[in-house]
Amino acid sequence: LTGDDIRYRLTTQRLTWVQAEGAALATSAEWRVSADTLAFDIRDDRIQSGTAWGDSLRPRAASATNTITADSLAIDAPGQVLHEVRGLGDARAVSRTDSLAGDEDGVVGDTVTARFAETAAGKRALAEIVAVGAARALYRVFPPADSTGPPDISYSRGERIVARFREDRLARVDVVGKTDGVYLESRRRRP
Repeated sequence: LTGDDIRYRLTTQRLTWVQAEGAALATSAEWRVSADTLAFDIRDDRIQSGTAWGDSLRPRAASATNTITADSLAIDAPGQVLHEVRGLGDARAVSRTDSLAGDEDGVVGDTVTARFAETAAGKRALAEIVAVGAARALYRVFPPADSTGPPDISYSRGERIVARFREDRLARVDVVGKTDGVYLESRRRRP
């Protein structure tokens, strides 16, 4: 954890809370969280939850494949295991399956909640994204018969969008309330 000013709280000689202000940055093996101010609650020497906010530096939580930005972030990580990141106020969550490609799939809403779960391989992965309030989603769909060609594009709008993932792959998207959208199929050559 870095920042211009670091504050902390000890209870019986154990760290229970820490806050970084001014270009605050928290890094782990998988995530980087940046904002004007970051604060974390700590128990048993492990992060349990955190918050990120600020005016000059928009709060951002980023991994190699997922990025969440909003006016503020709330992080639930009991036992220092990431369970949920909530983006509050003009929130956006994007995923990039190939770090070299410029294409991103994502959702936008007044609030966006990203939930993580353990995969069969034993790693933490994105399980669900929920966007609420002026929700929009844009994602690419690769037909199973032709995964080498250009993807189809799906754009949806609604009051609430829920995207569910299975083993790091988009499995289902539900759009609720005043919905509309478009699905664009790419033009493919016939063999």
